[in-house]
Amino acid sequence: GTKVEREPLSLEREVDFGERIGKHRVMLLNLPEVVTAHEVLKVPNVNAAFATAPKFWNSLLKAIVRIVPRKLLGARDFANAFAKISLPI
Repeated sequence: GTKVEREPLSLEREVDFGERIGKHRVMLLNLPEVVTAHEVLKVPNVNAAFATAPKFWNSLLKAIVRIVPRKLLGARDFANAFAKISLPI
């Protein structure tokens, strides 16, 4: 396959996870494992998608990505501090 880069949280689609879990909206996630699978393991077509429950968290994550500058999101100290304050109670 040819390498195609997509924006994180893009290509939102609905996936049916079966009777117990049901249908949920999923979005692309930019995991380094995707690049590794393609380059090292030679998997021709690979991507990673995720969903959260309740749906509110998907909307919140999309809003954060739109509001917080990408450079700041990529800063380890900021990401660690943000993860601490956003942990579920």
